[in-house]
Amino acid sequence: MAAQSRPQSKSSPDSSLARTQQGDPQRGSADKDRPFSLDSINDVLWWLPEDTETVSVVRGPFKLDALDSEPTDDMPGLERVDLTLRMAPLGVLQIIKKGRFYKTLIGRNLLFSVEGSRKFRSPANLGSMLYEGCQIIILQQGLGPARDTIVREMTSNAKQVEVVAGQRVMAFEEKLEEDTWKFFVAIPVPNILIFATNQDFLTQVLKRMHQKGQKRALPEDLPEWKHVKTGAKFWAVRHYDKDDAQEDPSSPLSGKQMAANWPDTEAVGIVFNFDPNRSKAATIKYLSQNTEALKLFTKDHVQPGEGFKPVIRQSEAGVIEMVVSLDDPDGIPFFLLLLFSFLGHAIYI
Repeated sequence: MAAQSRPQSKSSPDSSLARTQQGDPQRGSADKDRPFSLDSINDVLWWLPEDTETVSVVRGPFKLDALDSEPTDDMPGLERVDLTLRMAPLGVLQIIKKGRFYKTLIGRNLLFSVEGSRKFRSPANLGSMLYEGCQIIILQQGLGPARDTIVREMTSNAKQVEVVAGQRVMAFEEKLEEDTWKFFVAIPVPNILIFATNQDFLTQVLKRMHQKGQKRALPEDLPEWKHVKTGAKFWAVRHYDKDDAQEDPSSPLSGKQMAANWPDTEAVGIVFNFDPNRSKAATIKYLSQNTEALKLFTKDHVQPGEGFKPVIRQSEAGVIEMVVSLDDPDGIPFFLLLLFSFLGHAIYI
């Protein structure tokens, strides 16, 4: 979830990407006059490694809030979920050095963000599941002189600084509960920030920004895409990785009950859609070929006494739909925990 950055100069390894600032990654070349738009989300999916399991998208534009604008228990449910999901892409930047670098972004407009993640693992005890992945932030406008300032400050405070795929990467370590997380930060061009939790994942992203890979992360022919509303403010897709299931406590494909899953060896994937501007309800769709999928999914995700009362039904063959009304604030904490768990980011409490 964190990445890297550094000032530009004619001799800088970053300068080639600076010249390709708004380039089309599918062509592997650059056109600096081509601005990013919301249609560019598909381009960014090509940057992610092919074995990415979960993709989460936040669509703007919207202004980035100060850290004291965090969600609170007394907020209306819809507002709390909206703010939580808007702040999520900047989570790593808020963690590193207690958020000292985040202030540079306050008031700037986020155009969209894309998170890719894989290889979800249990924490040592409590806290968030560990994973390999990165958050790609696209700002509506470049950082300008602030870019050099944040790079300089990060460089002086980083545990390690090195060049990865032609880009300067600042590495940090933070102790969260009983786990030591490694974060990598990159700012390859003035309006793109990348926060990664794994250097190999980040290296692939930085390389694929210039050279299109053979396959896109979560290819278009996956059945989940039939259920994604890509025009929504928030959406996410997870296609379960069979090869990694036995090591992942959030995957149903292990076939055994683990800390953050329900056993289902015929599970396919999860889709999440939510647009607070159009609806007061969020929708989650679980795809599985299991004839008992409705029973399995309902049993594990309706908790009496939590104030969480979703409507769960089989909407069509192989698709279980959960619709969650966000009017009742009492059920919001459980809903958010459940959503993060579905996407591989379960929080152990």
